[in-house]
Amino acid sequence: MQGQEPSTLAGKLRWEVAASGCSATATPSPKPDLMAATFHQEPNGSITASWPYDVAGRPVVLYANFVEVNGAFVMCSWDTADV
Repeated sequence: MQGQEPSTLAGKLRWEVAASGCSATATPSPKPDLMAATFHQEPNGSITASWPYDVAGRPVVLYANFVEVNGAFVMCSWDTADV
């Protein structure tokens, strides 16, 4: 992630592909705007992206974890947290 612009990194995130070894999960609906994400690289090389999000009128933060597979970051998990 070092040296990569958020727009470049956002282009490598794949919501529609679940990483093997991760539990299958449906994509959040609606999908958040990848360009509006804040990114954090974890010590294991995965990427955690976070966004302000809305669930049934309640403001939350959406966190998604992506792992690298063949040069792309594919979804492993996501969750929301109260603000």
